[in-house]
Amino acid sequence: MAGKLLRPIYVVCKKEFKTNLLSIRMAIMLSILALVVVGGSYGFAGFSVAPEAGQQYVLFVHPAIQDDQPGVVAFVSDAWGVPQSGVEVELRFDDLQSGQIVLVGTKETDTEGFARFSGLAEGFYFMEMTAGTISRGTGITLDPFYPLNLTWVMETFDLDDSGLMDNLAIHFLDIDGEVPSGVAVFLEDENVGSPDSRGFMAVKLNEGENNLTFSYEGEDYFNMVFAEKGFQPFNPFAQGPDFVLFIIALSFGGLLLPFVAIALSFDSISKEKVQGSADLLLYRPATWRSIAIGKFLGIFVAVALPVAAVNLAAALIITVITGIMPSAMVILGFIAFSLFLVAAYILLMQVFSSVAKTAGTAIILAIVVWFVFNVMWTVVIYLITLATRIPIGSREYFVLASYLGLFNPNSIYSSLFFLVAPEGFDFSGALFALPNWAPVVAGVAWLVVLLILFLEVYRRKAAG
Repeated sequence: MAGKLLRPIYVVCKKEFKTNLLSIRMAIMLSILALVVVGGSYGFAGFSVAPEAGQQYVLFVHPAIQDDQPGVVAFVSDAWGVPQSGVEVELRFDDLQSGQIVLVGTKETDTEGFARFSGLAEGFYFMEMTAGTISRGTGITLDPFYPLNLTWVMETFDLDDSGLMDNLAIHFLDIDGEVPSGVAVFLEDENVGSPDSRGFMAVKLNEGENNLTFSYEGEDYFNMVFAEKGFQPFNPFAQGPDFVLFIIALSFGGLLLPFVAIALSFDSISKEKVQGSADLLLYRPATWRSIAIGKFLGIFVAVALPVAAVNLAAALIITVITGIMPSAMVILGFIAFSLFLVAAYILLMQVFSSVAKTAGTAIILAIVVWFVFNVMWTVVIYLITLATRIPIGSREYFVLASYLGLFNPNSIYSSLFFLVAPEGFDFSGALFALPNWAPVVAGVAWLVVLLILFLEVYRRKAAG
């Protein structure tokens, strides 16, 4: 008995699987899904990788007299003064007469980290260095009067992650663009040393105001530098690979997965009626129930396999870029919850496809379903809050939104992800009054009810 039931299901499932997996629709939708999900993972994972201190390249630019003419000397190093050779340095001139920025030339730094430009006109210049994905730029003015025999450029860093910009990098050159000898650096009247053979020196600052004195050839040059807390822009993606995959799932999965499911299933039943093949299926030694279940499983598996592959590829890309694999719970949740959303929308579309008389009607119903769940749902919640006089933004409002979300497969998809939120992230308020089991039960209920509804609608269609 079981064999007679399962055999037709297998036959129909196999037919639907091959038809959909090899279809142009699948190729298009899978390409879009992979481009967005895998591409988004690649881009966002890059934001999660904080550059090491050694990658914090510094571009020191000095005015100089080169061959008895104004010139510019650039020195490129990391934050500790290690010279960076082979770095491309581009110099541009701001031509005030023509109003254009003119390229003067491009050079690569030598083994000592230097790049020199001579024979320049007076005026304002832009200099930019590029080393792989790292780029730095600055401006410099050349004028006919150089009142100082010593030039210096300073940058502050937070190399020890103390939150204080107290690591000072200084680079010195003389007026001829050469490394000066005999420079003494004083911090609050205490001699803290001299620059190295390339003119670089690192100084550990005190918090707050720091008075620096540079002594060279009998002249003293005074500077004041402040070591303050550095501005650290909030970068949520720097919180780890789990968070990157979490955001990819919530941002792109809930939007694109319904499209993929709808595109493959919106006319799965209506096209059989249009093509006259539905009756032929029913004439075979198979019940209407076997055909309905086989059609659902065939489309679902055809969509589920590529979706799971794309999700795994996203996790792999994040692992390669960050060097840390997202946790197994987040990866499995990404796949399982994605397949739930796919199954829910396939069943929804098959219900409407069974009711629709034409493919055009099926398309309209598919668009309406997607629009309601993805766009109009917030409007529905808003209208209900107006009717119940619940203040928007209050706890009661979010509790209501959480309960109403159980009637939306997209909201259930998001709620399920909050249950496997990355460790260290506080999403305790995301579900508000809902118990943790509520999204799970709601998800199962959605699939069971939709499957029963589809079977009933298909039975009536077959009987008619």
